[in-house]
Amino acid sequence: MRCTDRVSRKVDQKKQAEMMQRYEEILKFMKQYGYDVTIHPAFTENIINLYGIMKEYPPSNSPEMPRLCVSANLKKIS
Repeated sequence: MRCTDRVSRKVDQKKQAEMMQRYEEILKFMKQYGYDVTIHPAFTENIINLYGIMKEYPPSNSPEMPRLCVSANLKKIS
């Protein structure tokens, strides 16, 4: 969703407010599970830069999943 009109290039204040409200709702939800906006964005960027993005992600109930939570194992498969 864009909050800038493609033709006039003006910011649609209503869309911008809706997007900010949605963003705040998502952050509030994530904070319940320990998400910290001062730590996790940089941490996530660092992990992706170190190990890359997995082309295929195993199902959460996969026996492989616990191994993917260990950085030494991620270094082997990157």
